[in-house]
Amino acid sequence: MIKKPFKVSARTARLIGRENVANADGAIIELVKNCYDADSKVCIVYFDIKYNSVPKEISPTLYRKFYKETLDEEKSSLFELAYEKNTKKSNTTYILRKNLDEDINTELEFFYKSKNKLYIVDGGEGMTEQVIDDHWMTIGTNNKLEDFVTPSGRIKAGAKGIGRFALDRLGSLCHMVTLPEVDEKPSFTGFDWKVDWEDFEGEGKNINQVEADFQKIENLKYDIKLVSLIPDIKVSSVVKQNNDFFQTGTLLEISELRDWWTKSQIDKLFRNLEVLTPPGSTQKFDIYLFSRGHKNDYGKIKNDDFKDYDYRLDANVKEDKTVEITVHRNEFQLNQIDQDLFKRNQMKVAPYDKTTFRQGSFTINTTIFELLPQLEGSPREKEANKIGPIDFSFYFMKMRSSRILKEKFSYKSFSPKHRDEWYKKFGGIKVFRDNFRVRPYGEVNNSSFDWLLLGERKAQSPAGVTKKGGGYRVSPNQVAGVVNISRVANLEFEDKSSREGFQENETFEVLKELLLSIIKEFEWDRHTVMRQMDLFFREKNENEAAKADADSMSEEDENSNDNDSKTKEEYKEERSTFKRAYDSIKLDYEDIQEEVKLLRALATTGLLVTSFAHEFETIKNQMERRTNYLKSSLKKLLDEEKLNKELENRNNPFKKLENFKKYDSKLKHWLDFSLAAIRKDKRNTKTINISEFLEDFKNDWEEVLNTRKVTLNVTTTNEKLLQLTVFVIDIESVFNNLLINSFDAFDRKGFVGKRIVNINVDLISDFEDGLDYLVINFSDNGPGLSKNVKNPYAILRPGFTTKLDKNNEPNGTGLGMYIIDSVVEYYNGVMEIENPEKGFAVNIKLPYKV
Repeated sequence: MIKKPFKVSARTARLIGRENVANADGAIIELVKNCYDADSKVCIVYFDIKYNSVPKEISPTLYRKFYKETLDEEKSSLFELAYEKNTKKSNTTYILRKNLDEDINTELEFFYKSKNKLYIVDGGEGMTEQVIDDHWMTIGTNNKLEDFVTPSGRIKAGAKGIGRFALDRLGSLCHMVTLPEVDEKPSFTGFDWKVDWEDFEGEGKNINQVEADFQKIENLKYDIKLVSLIPDIKVSSVVKQNNDFFQTGTLLEISELRDWWTKSQIDKLFRNLEVLTPPGSTQKFDIYLFSRGHKNDYGKIKNDDFKDYDYRLDANVKEDKTVEITVHRNEFQLNQIDQDLFKRNQMKVAPYDKTTFRQGSFTINTTIFELLPQLEGSPREKEANKIGPIDFSFYFMKMRSSRILKEKFSYKSFSPKHRDEWYKKFGGIKVFRDNFRVRPYGEVNNSSFDWLLLGERKAQSPAGVTKKGGGYRVSPNQVAGVVNISRVANLEFEDKSSREGFQENETFEVLKELLLSIIKEFEWDRHTVMRQMDLFFREKNENEAAKADADSMSEEDENSNDNDSKTKEEYKEERSTFKRAYDSIKLDYEDIQEEVKLLRALATTGLLVTSFAHEFETIKNQMERRTNYLKSSLKKLLDEEKLNKELENRNNPFKKLENFKKYDSKLKHWLDFSLAAIRKDKRNTKTINISEFLEDFKNDWEEVLNTRKVTLNVTTTNEKLLQLTVFVIDIESVFNNLLINSFDAFDRKGFVGKRIVNINVDLISDFEDGLDYLVINFSDNGPGLSKNVKNPYAILRPGFTTKLDKNNEPNGTGLGMYIIDSVVEYYNGVMEIENPEKGFAVNIKLPYKV
């Protein structure tokens, strides 16, 4: 048996390279990355563009020159076929013929493009002859995978060893001049390397048949050489200012360009280079872009950190999976905020209190599994554990505001024009790997701009920031961000072969979920602050008084026939009063609509139960008797005492009937409970005795308490507790949901021991306002809140749940505690979640009204 080697055609190698470089912008960026990997502190991109389209008119001098250049062996010239003499002008010129043949037009474009050149220059470590042979001219080399740290400590941006094919994407010819660094000093010997990429074409040509021209340059002065090749004063100035960095390096001259480089195309590249490294990057890597035809339009690429934001989140994901999130509030003018705002109950506690507002920022310490509790113990937990250190900076900035909103929310002033201009360049959430951008995430006017699908989230939950329920979601056109990862610590994030983003694997999906959970921290904070400001503003501006005045005026108009006597000023004042009343009612209506959406979904369940109420009642009655009937029939045929002695319980029909009866009893209890919960009388206000209500509550749950082996202790400390006027369904919702949550906690994996729930109700007088309050203390001795919940008040958010099914997927509705909070808020009460050493405890304080 003999061995047969594989062969690679030269054209195939070239196609592989082209597939890995999507467009001309991407090709230049790949080459700039090479400058970065070469440890260069400076990179220069220079466009020597003489033509950015086919000229429609040329001078006789140019015509004769180009005529000779394109003259073929048959004495025929391309320009003779493409241009004709313009006889309509006194001074002779040559104009482009109309309706040119497509082949001629293609040749003409190629000719003019060949007059253009592109230079990419660095002041890096340069290349030795061995590096050129073993790495530069070896396709798919893995040296950057193995030797991925530069002498200055940079993590190299390249990895696949095919980035040099970007040269082929840009032009047919490449001329390279390089001077290496040897023992941290410039070498005396540089190298000149030239290749014609068209040599890769040819029938049956293998890769090893393609050669480049190569020669040594003795006593090469690199800085002088590059200035002589690019005789532009701006390039000379940069080299002079950074002369220490240009003692070694690599210069690439690309000619016979394949693209038209118009002003708009160069502008686009300039914008892409602006976001090539993260804003405020500490890495010293300056990029300059110049164009021969637009001398004053370009220069040093700037990417200064952005400071005109409303909110900023800095999240640091660490190796041990802990996450530190610092929230910076920059939206509000603190000295313009009415200090009475901080007397509201929710604004008394951190991070919403006055002290935190003055600090301007606060920190949340959490973990990946606290932010994404559904991952812990699930098959996807291992994917989360593959995520290494990550830095995420998130910016929110509103683009427009109004005088009324500024007054209501005490906004800081900002320039919409400045923000618009900045956003067009830097908007979107971008990803950087080792301080180098990974395209196309967050790229404006690209399908991957909103790669976190923030727009889809907003469409599914379009609630405004002040709307009740916390459904506020930020829009993608109001945010910017930087996700900075390390290739060394995040091996799962591999490039697609096209260099357009990461491969879409499970770890990348977990990363997206993690980033969204961090953004949720901003959304909840802004919603909480602005809802409290909105409620405070509405109260402070006497909206209720305006509604009362409007109502009074309406009654007066109905009972009065003397409207004609009103003055213009009186009408104007009435109109203003009615407008304030309307605005207030409109806001109240919008809040109600948000709640109605939730209630509509819950009501559907109730309707399903009520629609079958009669059938359920019949079934319930039959359950009470059916096992007795069946047992009576069996006793006519079987001797129960004999069977009890001779058969095991699992084979004894009478024992099985006893089990059936127990299950029927549980089902009957559930039907009783469900049908009672939706009785019409519970949806009306009613005066109840608290002590009697709690005794009835305990009796209603007795069957379930016994089944689950839970002891419920109910006490009323103060004998003065008498009557309370409430919607019965409201007060039942509070106790039912709290008890259900305790049941779920007792069933949580790992909990053992007695199951005890305590409910104590007391009547106290508040010394500050002199009012009486009903205080409900609810506690259990279960495992308490999940360790993943660092902020206990997060459980009040609609949709928040830590309940998981057998596959560790979110299973709860996330509405129980939200409903309790809504009830407490409706009755102008306060709920405080305690932090006991063991179990769960909550205090609810309701104004005592009979």
